[in-house]
Amino acid sequence: ENNVQIAGNYQEIDDEFNSAMSDDFNTALALANLFGYFKKIKTLIAENSELAGSMLNQIKETYKLLGLFKSDAKSFINLYGKKEEEIPQNIIELAKERWEAKKNKDFQKSDALRATLLELGYIINDKKDGYEIQKKQ
Repeated sequence: ENNVQIAGNYQEIDDEFNSAMSDDFNTALALANLFGYFKKIKTLIAENSELAGSMLNQIKETYKLLGLFKSDAKSFINLYGKKEEEIPQNIIELAKERWEAKKNKDFQKSDALRATLLELGYIINDKKDGYEIQKKQ
């Protein structure tokens, strides 16, 4: 378990990284430390703490030496901090009906249902053995 202090700057992240690199370029240890940091960051995001952003920025700054983390902390928080939106039951039923039509090679019905779902604001992405419903942005 990493002792990551809650502070404005996360010197420990930098220190632990430098220590791992000094130990025969121990990237495995440096990457293992990330899991502890990310666990802490998830907690901070759940608490809506602004410290998550500064911690992520320190990680990005420190670990860029390994070519990691090219996106900024704000986009990470937006991506992982949002709750998954519930898909309404009627949309799920239409998507199931569309999938059945497609499996039965009734492509006219399948395409019509896809268009209906799109009008309702949902995109259907077919997968190898199923489909995914996504709310249109």
